[in-house]
Amino acid sequence: MTMQPRSILFAEDYWPIANTYREFFKREDYDVTFVSNGREALQTLLSQPSFTILRTDYNMPQMDGLELLQRLRLEHLQILQQLRVVVKSGNPDEPLRHECRQQREAGVTIDCLNSMNEFKFWNALISGSDRWQELVEPL
Repeated sequence: MTMQPRSILFAEDYWPIANTYREFFKREDYDVTFVSNGREALQTLLSQPSFTILRTDYNMPQMDGLELLQRLRLEHLQILQQLRVVVKSGNPDEPLRHECRQQREAGVTIDCLNSMNEFKFWNALISGSDRWQELVEPL
């Protein structure tokens, strides 16, 4: 059974990773828009608020994932609350964990992932398995 297509905004500055996920999501019938930094992600969300998932890297040029999340929460909460947010970090630090907790308190569905678990997370989420819950970082 094929899942209904979803629209993902995927913010990743490292293009080999972006290209890997481009092929993965294409096979899974997802519509994905790729951007390379938080500033582009913010501009894209404001001009096209129809995405269902925002996936952002933590470390990016121009505007990192933490600043992106903070700006969305403080300035565009209504858009943010319509999204499922997935944050990828090699090592989620306390400022990122704190922001994720604030996002949840504001009614945002947000998951923080270690980069080692990201591909497994997407496979589980797309397949409908609850196993994705085991792969997110505790906040």
